[in-house]
Amino acid sequence: SEAERTVFLYCTVSQVGLYREARTRSTIPPSGLPVVNCQTNERALLPPRLAARVLVLLSADIMEQDPFFDIFLACSLLRLAAPNLEQPPLLAAVLHDAGFWELTESEHRAITAHARALMAKRNA
Repeated sequence: SEAERTVFLYCTVSQVGLYREARTRSTIPPSGLPVVNCQTNERALLPPRLAARVLVLLSADIMEQDPFFDIFLACSLLRLAAPNLEQPPLLAAVLHDAGFWELTESEHRAITAHARALMAKRNA
């Protein structure tokens, strides 16, 4: 099934490679997103729609582990994925409408630092 294939790819594709792709690309090329199998080192191109689903899973995983672990990376993954999905995640649409995609990495990191400080204060 489509879900099983997406999860299988999520588990076997180099996540570090996907992070690099998300930080250096503004779109997924029509030919696909280059990936490397972390078990076999085999290189392949994931079709844009399939790549987008894998990127959304990776973004969700990052956010679930710690909501402010790396907001820039999680949002970069969503930004890259959203145009290739029939129904982009709601968070991607909200961030787009708020102009979040236009911010620089340093501005994203400042927002993350501020959010961490607020969370620490709240949990103290």
